[in-house]
Amino acid sequence: MERILMIGGDESVRDSLAMTLEWAGYDVSEAASAREGLAFHQQNPASVIVANDLDADEEGLEHIQALRSHSPTLPIITMSGTIPSSDQEQTSISHTLGSVYCLQKPFTMDEFLATIQTALPRFSHS
Repeated sequence: MERILMIGGDESVRDSLAMTLEWAGYDVSEAASAREGLAFHQQNPASVIVANDLDADEEGLEHIQALRSHSPTLPIITMSGTIPSSDQEQTSISHTLGSVYCLQKPFTMDEFLATIQTALPRFSHS
């Protein structure tokens, strides 16, 4: 079973998305911060990371970059409610995080699940 690691400070958002993923058949773990997510991933590797609103958190960015160093091919999906002021700013955030996709809020659960499915590695290493 594919493990999805949800990282982000908003517990209600994490819980809602985690329930959707569990309903869709995924194993879901949650971390309140990028620091907690990095530590968790090092012990229990995930298939995909979903990071919520970390672009505004400098420490969060550093931990996601450390996670990227630890697992360079790990798909990372970022979610943000902040509209970047330019395509260049969004590209910079995505490049810094090494994200595969950036979901702009609001999005539908169908869009969320489709992004997860697209981001999952083609071959499971479980």
